[in-house]
Amino acid sequence: MKTRFDQAAAGWDQDQQRVRMAESIADVMRESLHLNGNQVLMDYGTGTGLIALKFQPQVHRIVAVDLSQGMLDILHAKLVQQNISNIELLKASAAGNAALPAVDVIVSSMALHHVRDTAAAAKSFWEALKPGGQIAIADLDEDNGEFHGDPRAAAHPGFNRARLQATFADLGFKSLVFQNAYAVEKTVTDGQKKVFTIFLMIGKKPLERLPESR
Repeated sequence: MKTRFDQAAAGWDQDQQRVRMAESIADVMRESLHLNGNQVLMDYGTGTGLIALKFQPQVHRIVAVDLSQGMLDILHAKLVQQNISNIELLKASAAGNAALPAVDVIVSSMALHHVRDTAAAAKSFWEALKPGGQIAIADLDEDNGEFHGDPRAAAHPGFNRARLQATFADLGFKSLVFQNAYAVEKTVTDGQKKVFTIFLMIGKKPLERLPESR
């Protein structure tokens, strides 16, 4: 059965506001992460690859993860057209039963609010991230649901920063810091224009400590 995202995939990149937002968020992420060209990066909720393609020249390999086959098909066509060989596609969910692959860096933009069980997703990210790895999550600040309009369009109407930080900190993530990543103006249901802010949360998984010698 096709999902809402499968149906939207063909026209996804035609929304220039969406493309500008993704590219701007990717730029803020790249400025905030320490990349050395040898890392494996996961783009969770990759969609048509707008974020992944911005990182492609800066890392060794990318695992582009999405639950929508339609979105992954669009990204696959881009990879073929551009002759890109270091991005692999994976249809999976962070809240699913299957483990995500081990990586050095995880990025995710505007995807976490579609995952109902935020704690389960955070746990999947923790388990996939190698010790010393970095994570960058961009998503909506908490609002009353006006960003999507339809309450069925997202599992969460954005996030409270303190609560999201606590969810990740409880798992062991360290150095969790927030910054404003983007602001987007949209016309909401009553016809008024409203500005919605998108945060970027950066964090690290600590290096494993060796047992002390006796």
